[in-house]
Amino acid sequence: MTTEQFDIIGHTLGINCYHARLSTRMKDKYLPDEFYRNYYNYGLLSVEFQKMINLGYIKLYQKYDMNYFHVTEKGIQLFRDKFITEITSAFVPPSKSKQRYQEYIDSDYGGSFSDYLGINLPVVEYFKRGSYKDFFDDFHKSGQVRIISIKYPSVKGKYCDLLKDAKSSYKQALKQYKHQLK
Repeated sequence: MTTEQFDIIGHTLGINCYHARLSTRMKDKYLPDEFYRNYYNYGLLSVEFQKMINLGYIKLYQKYDMNYFHVTEKGIQLFRDKFITEITSAFVPPSKSKQRYQEYIDSDYGGSFSDYLGINLPVVEYFKRGSYKDFFDDFHKSGQVRIISIKYPSVKGKYCDLLKDAKSSYKQALKQYKHQLK
């Protein structure tokens, strides 16, 4: 059975073989016990369909001057065998992290993935000028940024011109804080 014949029989039986090949979900890698349909409406009799009729995979019948095909028991058995060998047995379950991310996508959680996992991300704070006095006292801070920890509120990085520098300052402050805890 060629790949094209395999896909045609899959479509006739209501199975999306392309999706089953690409999917990482276990439920897409197994066939149902019974198929919910077994017909294919095709206007013209192509060479591929003629080959499948000669091999005994499908049978042709006409209804309302249109060509319909249904899969024979031989075709269903060959389709099941090929599906098991090419798709089901080749399935490698996704890693734990990919499974968690898929659970997050499937859930109706409105927050970010880090919130879903319970991770407290630090906050990026941009310097804002307040009063007229603050403008002259903290003129050098205007347009700068720092990072503040949510988990450890006393851990704050220094104001820096670049976010990259603010991250390194925050990491140093966090490292010192954790060292003091020991």
